[in-house]
Amino acid sequence: MIRAGSQRWNTTAVGYFLGKKPYFHHLNEFVRSIWPGVHDVKATSNGFFFFQFETVAAMEDVIEGGPWLYLGQPIVLQKWEPGMVLRKLKHTEVSVWIKLRHLPVELWTTEGLSTVASGIGRPLYPDAITRACTRLDFARVCIMLNVSSKLPKHVVIMMPNELGGESACKVDVEYEWLPPKCKQCVSLGHSTATCPESKKSRNRRLRCMFRSGRCRPTPVSKPMAKDSVRTVQHTLPEEDGTVDMEIGTDERSYIDRGKRLNFLGLLETRVSAVNVMRVQTFLPRWTWFTDYDMPGNRIWIAWDDELLDVDVLNLDVQFIHCRIYIRYAHLSVLATVVYGANDSVSRRGLCRV
Repeated sequence: MIRAGSQRWNTTAVGYFLGKKPYFHHLNEFVRSIWPGVHDVKATSNGFFFFQFETVAAMEDVIEGGPWLYLGQPIVLQKWEPGMVLRKLKHTEVSVWIKLRHLPVELWTTEGLSTVASGIGRPLYPDAITRACTRLDFARVCIMLNVSSKLPKHVVIMMPNELGGESACKVDVEYEWLPPKCKQCVSLGHSTATCPESKKSRNRRLRCMFRSGRCRPTPVSKPMAKDSVRTVQHTLPEEDGTVDMEIGTDERSYIDRGKRLNFLGLLETRVSAVNVMRVQTFLPRWTWFTDYDMPGNRIWIAWDDELLDVDVLNLDVQFIHCRIYIRYAHLSVLATVVYGANDSVSRRGLCRV
């Protein structure tokens, strides 16, 4: 019986995240797009995921091909075994993505990136755009952090100068995600407040208090009267549920959050510069780019900074052309948001771009 039941899970990898549990639907789309051979994905309420593959070889390739990160958070994968207990382990190392800003272009090499990143943690690999040197605002590198890492905000590199000596160059460091750190058990993946060891200690103290009689239930000083809650009944008027609205009197923004949008192009916004911040509060975690330097200010773009990196390549009165890097899929695409001019003469310029 057990042998027959185990055959169903022989091609399954079990994983959990060292951070916030992700949305199941997003994770399901992610693994199916980058892990070949995924047959099914299941989840438990305590944060574990079961990834079923078509073959054992496909499962082993994914497990051995790690570390894997989703939205900057590492996922811990292991092969399913009969009798496996779903328990999160203690981790003293974790892989994270960092951004190195103000990095001299002569250091955009494998050796240069490794030298700078080693001042923070153990370098693993850069992303595809960094390897291709197509985005020079920052270099993005995956590193392995230790529980005792200091997490510096910048790294100082000594660079040769024109006088034959050396000058200090400060490279700023940004961490896309950092794991919670526990001081109780000195590990990564959970905070001190949620540490299992801390909970066991609190439970032991409570049991001791009850045994010693220091903690006793306090009796209610006055019994509650029966029927002390009065019921008030109101009848709602029967009216039509529609709302009369004069067409064209008001313009309001509408964002369908159920569509899982990651990138927006807004046209003919008619929003004054002083009200830009108010509009941006609708999506507070997003990054916004507007063409207020252009006449008319008719085009905006916005993106979820946790999922995408966007570089504006060309800006015109009639369009914004950009490169979008999808982090979880390691995929780069080009996108152009166009709002043509009203006159045909100006629109001809779009054909020459």
